[in-house]
Amino acid sequence: MRKHLLLIIPIVLLLASCDVVVVEEPVPVIVNTRDQFLGYYEVDEYSSTFDESVYYNMRVVVGEYSDEVFLTNFYGANIDVLAEINGNSIYIPNQRVDGYYIQGNGRISGNRLVINFSVDDYYDHHVPTNYCELVGYR
Repeated sequence: MRKHLLLIIPIVLLLASCDVVVVEEPVPVIVNTRDQFLGYYEVDEYSSTFDESVYYNMRVVVGEYSDEVFLTNFYGANIDVLAEINGNSIYIPNQRVDGYYIQGNGRISGNRLVINFSVDDYYDHHVPTNYCELVGYR
């Protein structure tokens, strides 16, 4: 009996010192990278063509597809411009919106959105292409 007791005590101590660890697989979270672009921005836009700055508010809203957004009040001209999102990058494909040809690209970092773009006036061909940098803060 004493031998059995001597064998049982170390086994009980060994089992008592073990920790049981349960590993659960994390639930996958589907994140749409365009969400980081959505919201209201206070914009400082600089035109290198005309060497002047303008200030206005712009809003980024969801588009029809998961990689699309609309930039409302873009260029401070009350126009909605379609843009495509890929990670932290934004791409404005060449498009005609209310008399303007617009195209560009940029990036977001935190609450700071930077877009370099060009604008051509469809109706006034004497106006040179306007090359701009938009810096927006949320």
